[in-house]
Amino acid sequence: MKVTMKNYFRHFAIFSLAVVIQVTPAAAQETLGIVTGGSSGTYIKIGKDLSTLLQSHNINLDVHESRGSLDNIKDVYKAPHAQMGIVQSDVLAFIASSDDRTMKKYAKKIRMMYPLYNEEIHILATRDIQDFDDLDGKRIAIGTTGSGTYLTSKVIFSTLANFDIEEVYQSGKSALSALKKREIDAMVYVAGLPVTLFKEHVDADDQLHLLPLTDKNILETYQTTSTIPQSTYDFLEEDVPTIAVKAVLTTFAYRMNNCQRLADVSRIIESNHDWLQDNGHPKWQKVDFDAKLNGWSQYECLRSSQVSTAPSENSSLIEAINKATETLKTAGN
Repeated sequence: MKVTMKNYFRHFAIFSLAVVIQVTPAAAQETLGIVTGGSSGTYIKIGKDLSTLLQSHNINLDVHESRGSLDNIKDVYKAPHAQMGIVQSDVLAFIASSDDRTMKKYAKKIRMMYPLYNEEIHILATRDIQDFDDLDGKRIAIGTTGSGTYLTSKVIFSTLANFDIEEVYQSGKSALSALKKREIDAMVYVAGLPVTLFKEHVDADDQLHLLPLTDKNILETYQTTSTIPQSTYDFLEEDVPTIAVKAVLTTFAYRMNNCQRLADVSRIIESNHDWLQDNGHPKWQKVDFDAKLNGWSQYECLRSSQVSTAPSENSSLIEAINKATETLKTAGN
């Protein structure tokens, strides 16, 4: 076949168009990030549920493990990969009331998207420890420094119960391993039930149990009771009353276009609550997007009629937190 210059350009144009059609995506996928918690906790499961949901709306949400709530606040404030983070409500109260300059800087820019669900305080102990008061003088894993579990443990044992315990800075699998070996007497784990770590790695042969947490002083400070049903974990013999903190989805105080991005994400999450309940972690059944969190209102970009504020500084919880530890005030430095 005779190839003329006109035919050459016509065939080249058709080939080029075919290449463009094959390699041009239908729409550029946006990427955001969320900082959560350890690999066996509830935070990371919630983060993965959100990632799956947003993926179906052409938004890629990278789910990052973290060392705890304080690290999450720091990452949401300054890390490029963290547009959202899940933290404990008592940690939010801590940064808002802190005298530390860095913490005050964080508090001014951290916003609440939604209160999520109750995080039950699990105190797993050996069978010879019968009740909460027996923990005085014992070796207890209170979580890694800077984690939400660590902060809650310090408030409970140092300030409210005024126990003289031997603090062991372990959490998760390492704390459970130490407990099974009887290197420690108990471990604290703050997470929404069911906790995968306990569900999959504790059985009746371990001779461990969850302690009821009904101390009036602690209850008056945290003000939220909960119950861990017997059916939650195979090793339980009865329901266990305890106290809970709230998990909170947070973000940075974005403005302009970034404000709109978070508003769009918020609308997707809210409008697909039923999907999250049907396909996600059991804790989605307990989430009420319209619930109020004492002292906090929703991020103004999500609901323009409200103004997001920090908790009031005269609550009993904040006073207890400030007494519990001075070292946390410089943890963000």
